[in-house]
Amino acid sequence: RLMAAQWQGAVLWWGFERGRPLRDAVAAGLEEFCEAIRDPADQNAARSRLRGSSTRREA
Repeated sequence: RLMAAQWQGAVLWWGFERGRPLRDAVAAGLEEFCEAIRDPADQNAARSRLRGSSTRREA
């Protein structure tokens, strides 16, 4: 229910901004929501993975 409410809110908010496609706006809203509720330990692990993959890309 919480995710459905967040999705509905993202669609509603898109109606006011309209600066990008609906799909992109909703995806960004849901990603922001998921990051906000994620466990800090999970966030640290994700950051570590991102740092590792960005290092590999630069090499």
